[in-house]
Amino acid sequence: NDNICVFVVNNSVFGMTGGQMAPTTLPHQKTATSPKGKDPAKYGTLNVVDVLGKMDIAYLARGELVGPAGMNNCKKLIRKAFEHQLNGDGFSLVELLSPCPTNLNMPPVKAREHVHTEMTKYFPIGEYIDKKGGNQA
Repeated sequence: NDNICVFVVNNSVFGMTGGQMAPTTLPHQKTATSPKGKDPAKYGTLNVVDVLGKMDIAYLARGELVGPAGMNNCKKLIRKAFEHQLNGDGFSLVELLSPCPTNLNMPPVKAREHVHTEMTKYFPIGEYIDKKGGNQA
């Protein structure tokens, strides 16, 4: 159990390369490489929390980079991940849900709403493992 922190920014697309479909693209979401929407029968949606949630790690959490409350919560989650690293507790991962207005083809306000209302259906916010505080999920 390596003593490192990993931070994953999930905007549901490969945003740096033009908005292609990513493992975290939502079912039926349109992207540059899935113009008719992601076909859930062909492609699943990767949920990092589900993958790591059964492992013996120090900390696992997910937040949303939406609005002041969401930003403050993300700061808290990141701080806790670093505290686990500094304490030598082992591996920590924090997934941060983030809007991508450009590649979602939405105005910024609508993209933030998309994260809060649509992405959180597939990627619920919360602390899932906290070795010091006990498992949360």
